[in-house]
Amino acid sequence: MGDSILQALYLSSAISLNTKGKLSHILIDLGCQEFIEQHQVISEKDIKNWRNKSLRADQKMLETILRITHFPDFQTKKRRKLIALTTLIYALNVPKSGAAEWDILHQLDDVTAIEAVLRGFIQLYEINTSELALDTVWTLERIQEGLQNENVSVSLLQLLPKIPMKLDLAQEISMNISTQDLLRALKHPSTIIAYGAGWLLVVGGKRVELEDLLQKMKQEINSNEQMKKIIVRIVPYIWENDVPLWLSNLLKGNEIVE
Repeated sequence: MGDSILQALYLSSAISLNTKGKLSHILIDLGCQEFIEQHQVISEKDIKNWRNKSLRADQKMLETILRITHFPDFQTKKRRKLIALTTLIYALNVPKSGAAEWDILHQLDDVTAIEAVLRGFIQLYEINTSELALDTVWTLERIQEGLQNENVSVSLLQLLPKIPMKLDLAQEISMNISTQDLLRALKHPSTIIAYGAGWLLVVGGKRVELEDLLQKMKQEINSNEQMKKIIVRIVPYIWENDVPLWLSNLLKGNEIVE
């Protein structure tokens, strides 16, 4: 009777991966090895590999943030509140994005696009770069320790404070980011970067430059579904009721652009 209750709990989608792992060990000890093998969707090794990939993404992105802050290389032992770093991560909408969209960043595809989006959000929300650098140094040390010690329970999101984040735009937006880099970022394999670039293009206020670049990139846009999808979403915010005919034709077939 006890075995069947534990088996039902093991199959429940309401429990965490960590709890499921502990239950699997208990059931194996109770002689339910065959049941576990039949219902184990993902192995412990697969889980560990996935978490290592997530940690490597944390590491690579933190190293990138540190690089663009142009801050001296040093260590900080004092525990940080991580407000600046948390602001940036929430601005990128990382907590609400799928894990795969963050994990793919361990490859650092198109670093120029990633850096452009990071710089854009730092400038947009006026994040103090010194504070951001100090936060990043401290967090990066914890992530590196986790990788070295194979401690997969450590993660960037786990280290950040669980506090409500209110992201307010400045009344006057001053953002000095290459429009071309942001436009190219729309086809980034991580939607965190791609959609982040889309939002920066909306608030950037460079409509004339953007229109010129879009015309030059018509063929590329037409052949990239993700790029086209994001442009379709941002066009109404940039051009409102004054969408150029050529752009409307390029995006024809989508209900957002009339």
